[in-house]
Amino acid sequence: MKSKNGPGMVRRIIREPLIQFLAIGALLFVLNGTNRFRSTPMPIETPARVITITEVDLARLEELWVMQWRRPPTPEELKGSLDGYIREEILYREALLLGLEKNDTIIRRRLSQKMEFLSSDLADMSNPTASELEVFYQDNAEDYLDPTRYTFTQFFLSPDRRGETATDDAGRLIEDLNAGSLSTVEIAERTDRFMLPREFINQSATQIGRTFGTGFADGFENLPIEKWTGPFRSGYGLHVVRIESKTKESQPSLESIEDRVRQDFTFRRRRDMNDAVFDKLAQSYEIRFDLPDDAQVVDPAGPIEDNELSQAE
Repeated sequence: MKSKNGPGMVRRIIREPLIQFLAIGALLFVLNGTNRFRSTPMPIETPARVITITEVDLARLEELWVMQWRRPPTPEELKGSLDGYIREEILYREALLLGLEKNDTIIRRRLSQKMEFLSSDLADMSNPTASELEVFYQDNAEDYLDPTRYTFTQFFLSPDRRGETATDDAGRLIEDLNAGSLSTVEIAERTDRFMLPREFINQSATQIGRTFGTGFADGFENLPIEKWTGPFRSGYGLHVVRIESKTKESQPSLESIEDRVRQDFTFRRRRDMNDAVFDKLAQSYEIRFDLPDDAQVVDPAGPIEDNELSQAE
């Protein structure tokens, strides 16, 4: 015989008006208890209890609607957006009154980011002049060097498949390739299948490193042209390599990379502005440590000049 107690019974109990009344009363009791976080109950006429809706607010809500739906809102839709805004504002203010923003890592990080955005906006107010870009480019010319680039062919030999003979197999393959005595079929028979292409065109050492592993192309600068060399070891195995062509590093003109230089200039100015604003703010703070004597703490005062650090007594 099945028990009458179960989910159905729980749902019937929850639907009882008396139970709902008691639950609502308990919730109000808890919320009322949170008033201990406030010095005194806040009357309705205080500024924090007054929400003023202006034409600017309505225009902003309408603009947000247009951005999302690509059309103006109807009066009913605008009222719905306004109701949502008022609801959010009330809950936001109540959360502040309860101190819910305190000790919240996400909120702290977001507010600190907004402070940096304020100083970034100052840095972005004016475009760099031609002379400023020229000076910046000359001061950072090495950052814009077009590196040496290689076009090369590689054949792969798998140590997993060949075991201890892989290196010797590679050496003999290099000799025969340079002698020109191997046909296409013979090359295929003496090399192993590889997921990457055999030919790489106009690649920098950094790009090659991303494909084969850091340091793979370190010796390419001194390799002869059109001669098989190696073997070179990658994360995949062994490779014999033939450099087909080599383009030496060069310094591009400012005109050819002006957009890139402008972006870098703006980023650097924004970063410097953020640092300057922070340093100015930090000078008005005194950092004290109330920690045990044996606490292992790295002194955070390094970048903050003229900042007084003291151990709280």
